[in-house]
Amino acid sequence: MICGELSACYEMAFDAYEGFNQHTLVIKGWAVAISLATMLTAFHPDLKSFRRLILVVSVLTASLFWITDAVWKGYQSAYLRLLTYYEGLDTQGSGIAGASRAEFLNPIEGWKTYHDKWEWLANMFITSALLPYLPIVVLGLVLIFVAPGRAKKDLQSPLVSEAED
Repeated sequence: MICGELSACYEMAFDAYEGFNQHTLVIKGWAVAISLATMLTAFHPDLKSFRRLILVVSVLTASLFWITDAVWKGYQSAYLRLLTYYEGLDTQGSGIAGASRAEFLNPIEGWKTYHDKWEWLANMFITSALLPYLPIVVLGLVLIFVAPGRAKKDLQSPLVSEAED
């Protein structure tokens, strides 16, 4: 390959790699908006009897977005291998010593390996994936156990409360 072709290939792979950052920002934005809006909805006076259920839905929603973000990070890492290959090429076009070209040039194969080994779970605990999900999930769990649900008075039947009057 000539330098112009390599440069174009590298630029295309780099753009794809950086594109995943944009996708994860969108995922994070939706996670924050939906999860926090759901948490706030739980404290509406008319929904008091469903407060804990709504908070559980909020925590589950944030968790699903967290998993989605971790999977996207895995797709991004497959492109990182491709970029590593291009960066390891010298001016004569010879690659990284001891590494096969196919090992680096097929991001889709990297995705298959990544999902088969459940490596995406590790991506949930890198700093860029922990925020904002961990604080939202912790806040939701705290609110589930601390926030008052239905009051004892609300649980009584109307007939019992009329008889007491």
